[in-house]
Amino acid sequence: MLPYDEYLTLSHSFNDEDRARAAHLTALCFLDHQGPADERQALYEAMVAFLSDPADVVRAALAYGLIGSPEAPRPILLVLLRDAPPIARAVAQCAVALTEGDLLLAIADGNEHLCAAIARRPHLSRRLVSALLAGGRPDVFLVLAARADVVLAAETLEALARHALAGSDALRLALLGRADLPADVRMTLLSKSVTPEAAPLTPEALPPSPTAPEAGSLATPAPAAPQPKSVGGVYLLRLLIEGDMGSFAARLAGAACLPSGRTESLLRSAVPQVLRGLFDRCGIEPVLLDTLVTGVLHARSVDFGADPACRRLVAAALINDLTAEHGLAMPSELRIIVDYLERQVQQLTRTETRRAA
Repeated sequence: MLPYDEYLTLSHSFNDEDRARAAHLTALCFLDHQGPADERQALYEAMVAFLSDPADVVRAALAYGLIGSPEAPRPILLVLLRDAPPIARAVAQCAVALTEGDLLLAIADGNEHLCAAIARRPHLSRRLVSALLAGGRPDVFLVLAARADVVLAAETLEALARHALAGSDALRLALLGRADLPADVRMTLLSKSVTPEAAPLTPEALPPSPTAPEAGSLATPAPAAPQPKSVGGVYLLRLLIEGDMGSFAARLAGAACLPSGRTESLLRSAVPQVLRGLFDRCGIEPVLLDTLVTGVLHARSVDFGADPACRRLVAAALINDLTAEHGLAMPSELRIIVDYLERQVQQLTRTETRRAA
C-alpha cells in the first residue's frame, strides 16, 4: 500500500507520469474500497479533480483504471467518453459499466470514431447494431461485416453488398468472409472480381504441354521445348498474401513455361477453372489449388501490399474456408498454410491496434 504522503506527492507533482500513476491508483482504490462512505466520497472527488488535468496521459490512466469494472462510476465514464479521441475510443469500446442507453446516446451524437469503437465492443445488442447501421458510416459497416458473432439479417447483408459494390473492396472482402451471406449476394460480390470485357476462357485456352514426336517418324525432331516445372504452392500463397504479385506471376510463368505476358493476362481475367488448370500445370499440390484460386480472385481488386486491412480480412476468410471444409481432417499441407495465415492475421491485427492507439 502506498503511504498517503507519497500519494499526495504524486498527485501534486509537475511530472505527468507521476500524476498519471496517482490517477490510476485513485481509480483502483475507489473500486476496491470497503471503508466508510466519507472516504469513498473523497476518492470520488479526487477522480473528478483528475478529469480536469491538462495532460492526456493522466486522464487516460484514470480511464484505464475504471473501464474494466462493472462498478465504475458512470458519470465519470460519460465525461471520459467525450475526452480526447484515444481516451474516448477506449472507453466506448471497453467500459463495462456503460449501459445500452449510454451507448445509444453516443451513437446519436454522430462521432464516427466513437461509433467504430462501439462496433468493436465484445457484445452488441440488436438495438445497438441497428443504431450503428442506421448511421451509414462505411468504417462501421466494415467492422460489423467482419464480425462473425454479429447477426445480420439477409436484407442488411444485401444492403451492405450494394455499398461494397459502390467502391468498397474491403467491405466486399469482409462480406465474402461471412458464412451467413446469401448465395445470390455472394455470387454478385464474386462477379466483381472478373473483368467483364474479357472474353470467356476455357481450360483449352492454355497452351498444350509439349509432346514427343511419334515413334517411327523420319522427320528431324524439333528442339525439345521447355517442360513445365513444379513450384511450391505454399511459397506462392505467401507471395500472393504479401502482395508481391510481380514475383508471383514470374514464378508461375517460369513453372508453366508460358510467356510472362500470357501468365499475367490469365491472372487478371481468367475464370476459376482456367486458373485451376494453370496452377495444376505448375505442379502445385491438388489440395492447394482452390485456395490459390480464391486468393487470386481477391487480389484482382485489392492491392494486398498497400492495404494491410484487406490482407488481414482475406487471410481470415481463407482460414474460415479451409477450417469449414476440412475440419480436423485437414491435410498437413493445408495445416502449414493455416498456421501461416493465422500468424499473418495476428501480426496485422497488432499493427492496426498500434496505429489506432
